[in-house]
Amino acid sequence: MFFDAAISVGLEPPSLDYCQKVAIQLKDRALFINDMLRDGKYFFTNPESFPDKAVRKRWKPETPDLLLSLVGNFNKTNYSEPNLEHAFKSFLTEHDLSFGQLGPALRLALTGQESGPSLFAIMHLLGKDRTDSRIQFAIQNLSNA
Repeated sequence: MFFDAAISVGLEPPSLDYCQKVAIQLKDRALFINDMLRDGKYFFTNPESFPDKAVRKRWKPETPDLLLSLVGNFNKTNYSEPNLEHAFKSFLTEHDLSFGQLGPALRLALTGQESGPSLFAIMHLLGKDRTDSRIQFAIQNLSNA
């Protein structure tokens, strides 16, 4: 049902299995399939813009360098949720950062939004290439914000 609904609104889900995994991530946050598709559009399409208020609040001058270093840590994992989370927490500890100093900026880069399911579930579903690409896009487009 979710797969068919995604296609009907012009999204291009890679597979039924992928749609099922996305639906599991979004089901607690939405009442209807259309809500899931609207709120979880980032699972199917790259963010093209970022809300100004979120950028002002979440994107700091040091964010690009931190995210570039963080990508290196992520790329040393097998991209499973637990390993991505461990790499993120280790990075925070190594750089004496809190989740709030980098997590929201990472979410913004990946989704174009300030809230959603687990960052690590999102990254796992997007995969390494799409995660890296979205972070690079955000850095290129928000570094002068």
